[in-house]
Amino acid sequence: MRYTDAAMAVSRRYFAPGQLQFITSSVYRRRKLFDSPRLRGVFVEVLRQLRVETGFLLIGWVLMPEHFHLLIRPEPAESTSALLQELKNAPLAKSLSFSIWPCTAGVWLW
Repeated sequence: MRYTDAAMAVSRRYFAPGQLQFITSSVYRRRKLFDSPRLRGVFVEVLRQLRVETGFLLIGWVLMPEHFHLLIRPEPAESTSALLQELKNAPLAKSLSFSIWPCTAGVWLW
């Protein structure tokens, strides 16, 4: 089967200023990476750093072994995608010596 634009469902995101956003993200293949105290600590520290750097309001969060939930109010509202990219990619991947792309050991994080 050949890939076409019609074969893929299009999901649009709408952001309104001041609205809360509920976010869920799972680890690649639902691996239980956050069972590790070290990895949990890194995630929490990266989340803390992002709050300081970007100033988004963090209402609540839950970190489970293979996924996380956030309830946030980012400013500007459209910055949600950038926040998630930062949380999942740059600092976390570097701190964990993993990458969102396969590394030499074949480990994926997201």
